[in-house]
Order: sequence, then C-alpha cells, then structure tokens
Amino acid sequence: MKKHLNANCIFCDDIREEATGKLILIGVYSGQIVVPGPLEKGGLTVSQFIQIRGLSQGSHSFSLRMERYTDGALDGTSEIEGEFEVEDEDVDATVVAGNLKVHLKAESLLKAILTVEGYESQEIGSFRIVFDSEIASPDFD
Repeated sequence: MKKHLNANCIFCDDIREEATGKLILIGVYSGQIVVPGPLEKGGLTVSQFIQIRGLSQGSHSFSLRMERYTDGALDGTSEIEGEFEVEDEDVDATVVAGNLKVHLKAESLLKAILTVEGYESQEIGSFRIVFDSEIASPDFD
C-alpha cells in the first residue's frame, strides 16, 4: 500500500534563487488570476514552489501534472518529471518546478497533481483563470 503524501504548492510566474540559496517567488497567484484572453498563442507559463513533509532521506522521483478543466470537464494536461534530494527528513523538502506551459482557449480551472514514487498522488493546489479583454496584454510567450 502506498503512503499518503503531505505536500502543498504555491503557483507563480517565476522563481529565482539568490546566491545565499533563498528563493524569490515572482508574481504569486491567488485563487484566481485575470489574464487577457484567450491565450491561444503560447499560453501561460506557470512555476510551482512545492513543499513536501515527511519524506525519507535520499533521492525521490516525481511527476507534476497540471490538469485544465473547462466547464467542469477535463480538457487538457501538461506534465513534467524530475528528481529531488531529501538531505534531512526533519525538514520539509522543497521542489521548484518551473516553466510548465498551459494553453488556454477558455476560462479554466487548473489543478496540480503531484506524484512521488512510492506515495499516493495528491492534488496540491488549484487556481482559476479568468479572461478580461480590457487589461493590457503582457507577453506571455
């Protein structure tokens, strides 16, 4: 039987690392973000700051899947895979997953599903995308 995963996620535009090892989260998303839409060309690039509690020391493989729901129905996914190292099991593991491209033709709900090898998959966060043609159009490509 797989173990329960204890994780959470913060979504943002970008994550940068200082020389000291501190991370800077840029453009943190709340439960809803407004974009000029639809974003048929290029889409929206989303970064994720993930903290995971209770993992054993060592290397862990993971996959992060973003599910896009439009009108309540799953209509697209994007996925990345990678590995991270847990050096101290008494400290939350941090995973920075950046530059996951999500194409948006309609207002949508996005959900992040994390899978770590040996653990149950878990939804670790979600946010809604709302279009507003009146706002300035930044370069999302």
